[in-house]
Amino acid sequence: MQQENLEAKNAEMKRIRQQMDQIDDMVFADFCAKIGVESIREYEQEHLKQQAELDNKRLEFESQRARLNAQLEYEEDQLAQERKKLCKMHDTISKEERAIVISKEVTYRA
Repeated sequence: MQQENLEAKNAEMKRIRQQMDQIDDMVFADFCAKIGVESIREYEQEHLKQQAELDNKRLEFESQRARLNAQLEYEEDQLAQERKKLCKMHDTISKEERAIVISKEVTYRA
């Protein structure tokens, strides 16, 4: 008994869905003909598929962008550290050259 009621309800829902689809087809017939699709449902499915693909591409792009920004920041930090080391080396070289000049002056005076 319950199974029959369930089947009857499912059949009624299917019939109503088909009527709704027919009405949608009538309402959107010109639009569908213009864009070359069979029905508005086909257009909606294709549109949803394209939107999902676009969302995935956007997510991939944003992930790659974030990864590249992190890498750029790291490389900039490394460059700044190397520049500091280079400045220190230049300072050390300058101090050593002055020490050599002073040492030579002391040696020549003696």
